[in-house]
Amino acid sequence: METPFIRLVGDLEENLYQLGVKDREPAKIIVDHISSIFALPSHRLNIPFKTILNLYLSKTFSRHSPYQKAMGAYIEGLGMSKDAYYGAIILPELMSCMSKWFPAIPTSWIGCSSFFTIDEDYDGPLHGRIMDGPIGGSYDAYERVVYYELKGLPKMIGINVPGMPTAGITGMNEYGVTLALHQKYTNIFNTLGTPIFELGFNLLASVKNKHEAIEFLKKSQSISSWCFYMSFADGDILRADLLGDRMYYHEDGLTKGKVLYFNNSLEDKSIDQRQFLPYGIDDFNEMRKKMAHKKILKLQHGKGINDVKLLKAMSLPLDQREGKASESKMDCITPFSLGAHCMNATQGRLHLIPGPAPKYYQGVHHSFVNLWTIPEIQYSNKSIVPHPQHKSMRHFMLAQTNADQRKIEHTYHHLQMCIDHAADYPESYWAQFYFHVYQFHNEPDRDLYPALLQSFRNLIPHLPTVLMEHALLYIIRLERLTDLPVSISADEIKNPVLRKILFAELNLPTFALKKMLDANVHPRMEFLDIMYGHLR
Repeated sequence: METPFIRLVGDLEENLYQLGVKDREPAKIIVDHISSIFALPSHRLNIPFKTILNLYLSKTFSRHSPYQKAMGAYIEGLGMSKDAYYGAIILPELMSCMSKWFPAIPTSWIGCSSFFTIDEDYDGPLHGRIMDGPIGGSYDAYERVVYYELKGLPKMIGINVPGMPTAGITGMNEYGVTLALHQKYTNIFNTLGTPIFELGFNLLASVKNKHEAIEFLKKSQSISSWCFYMSFADGDILRADLLGDRMYYHEDGLTKGKVLYFNNSLEDKSIDQRQFLPYGIDDFNEMRKKMAHKKILKLQHGKGINDVKLLKAMSLPLDQREGKASESKMDCITPFSLGAHCMNATQGRLHLIPGPAPKYYQGVHHSFVNLWTIPEIQYSNKSIVPHPQHKSMRHFMLAQTNADQRKIEHTYHHLQMCIDHAADYPESYWAQFYFHVYQFHNEPDRDLYPALLQSFRNLIPHLPTVLMEHALLYIIRLERLTDLPVSISADEIKNPVLRKILFAELNLPTFALKKMLDANVHPRMEFLDIMYGHLR
């Protein structure tokens, strides 16, 4: 599978119009996928949400900035109405804050990892980037590299898909600047903010160094919470959270052999992340951080670090079969990783993992070199060597994709396939847990409860802490629903949020418990968590 390489030369508006014409069919698939995921299951809730969305769209996209004019040409090329297009593309922007009021909406959009180090073979900073998201099956099918050589702008590279045509998510420019957007999670909703893809594109199109990037971001406002992870030709690193009208940033420097890792943790540590949805984000970030550091240690013990070695290290999941299943963790390359890239902007080099998500290294990568002079594409002629976990974790990803689209039978199918293919791995217990969660909420037959109760009990010794404590809650619920004495003490649940949920549920009459849970519980496999809409 060859990753498309598209070259845009000349006028921005004209090029985006022509690209829109070319993108019509695949862009519709991706835009429809986004719209279906971020639709609320309740028509009653959809009405106020769409009212808020329409008011916001009419205000935000009537500012007629140069970027929006160019995007207007792209939308015209797509043959879509601006309302339909922006109504879908802006949704990921709002998810990290709107879930506070609409918990049924998936919280995640761009869950990310960034690695920074020095390329010891080709010189210059390396920026390894993993991008996760909930549109597996469409985004990964259409990932491409776009080369921008536009009037009045520096040469740029963007890694994107039809429907998202600019370099504002993952990209680099000829001045040696790289950019990876990471979503952060707060309840910030700033109506004066600029859409994040516009900010990302304008940033990459205008800055040459760290000082200029800081000044640009200080003058900018975002709608919700994002971080700009950037490297520069002199080895400087910038990690800048833009939280509405407030910016918080750190500066780092690189030396040979040193590898830095960042994900979706807030850079401002004075903010208590646990007060915002998803409540388990701290655990999720910490799991990936620990796995990344294991990879970094292994990489540092090798013979030098270069771009291909970094790409392979970060995109190979660690084998967790030797440890206890209860100590298993989400890797930094997750089942929901839609992109894995390594950029060296100084040398004009880009490497990526091709093929279907998750983007595990399977013996093949594609390279784009000499990008600022005479671009050269190097597609591997090697055959893919299937990773033993790729098939099972793709099913895990597709289970969540189908659950978001309310296709519960397909969710069952993919979870069962994951269980079958991951039989020797601790990840199979994750899939079993979610399979039983969906049984609890979707099977009307109460005769199933005793077997379901035993299934959750059997899983307890094999689950990582966050899922184990969720399983304890399901045991308590099922014991109440089957008129059994509750066997779990509240002291066994250490997570303060889950304890709060337990005490709130114990105050409910048993006859109302199941109906309330079915309406308010939202499993999120990409976080190894569950969201509870009845907890404010």
